[in-house]
Amino acid sequence: AAKEKEIFVQSKRLADAERKLKVKETKVALNDKRVATNKIDKLKKDLKYISSEDVGEYGRIFPHIYAPLIVMEKGERVIRPFRYHLRPKGQGPEFDRKFDGNYNARLDRLKEVFWWKSVFGKNHGLMAISKFWENVKLNNYEGRKLKKGEDEKNVVVEFEPRGLDQILVPCIFDSNDEGDFSLDSFALITDEPNPEVKAAGHDRTPVFAKPEHIDTWLETSGSKDLSKFDIVFKDKQSTYFEHSVEVAS
Repeated sequence: AAKEKEIFVQSKRLADAERKLKVKETKVALNDKRVATNKIDKLKKDLKYISSEDVGEYGRIFPHIYAPLIVMEKGERVIRPFRYHLRPKGQGPEFDRKFDGNYNARLDRLKEVFWWKSVFGKNHGLMAISKFWENVKLNNYEGRKLKKGEDEKNVVVEFEPRGLDQILVPCIFDSNDEGDFSLDSFALITDEPNPEVKAAGHDRTPVFAKPEHIDTWLETSGSKDLSKFDIVFKDKQSTYFEHSVEVAS
C-alpha cells in the first residue's frame, strides 16, 4: 500500500514536470521528470516482486546484507534476521573493512580464531539455502594455468545440489553494541570442497547438516563440551553439486 501511494505521488510529480516542460524547459522540471520516472520504474518492479512467488535475484544473499537464520530461543526454534558478515562483540564498524572475509568460518579453525571460538558452542544458527555461488578464476575453472601474457578473468559459478530442494548450513553468530545500533551478525561454516566443486575450481564448500542433527547443533546452552557437535560435521548431508557458469568478466 505504501508503494502504491508513493507511485501516485511520483506520477503527479511527473505530470507536473511534463506540463511545465511544455511551456519552458528548466533544470528543475527536467530533474523532477528524471527522478519521478526512475522512482516509478523502481516502485513498479518492487510491487511485481512482492506479488510474485518467484523470488529470483532477491533471494540471493550477499555479504553485509541480512538473511533469515534459524536459532534456538527459550527452547524453541525461531527465525530472525542476521547480517551475513560476523562482527564480534566489542569490535567497532572498522572491523568489517579490516576483516572483509569474515562471513565464512573455516571448520578447521573454529577453535583457533578468537572471534569464532568465542561463539562456537554458544551461539549457533542454521541457514536454509537452495544453492550457492562462487567467484572462480577462469583458468582454475578450466583446470589450467594462466597462459603467458594472459590476464586473469573471473567467472561466477552456480552450484546446485542434485535431488535436494533445500540444504541446512550450520552458522555461528554474535551480538554487537559498539556501533550506532545493536548488530546481530553471522558467518556460515565451510569445509574442504566436494570433489566436483574442487574440479570446478573452488576450494571450499559450506557444511550441510542432516535434519536429524538440527537440535544437536542449535541447543548449545553455552556448552563447554565441543565434541558433542562433531557429529554434525562428521555425519554431513551427502550432497552432489551440479554447476553452471553464470557470468564471465
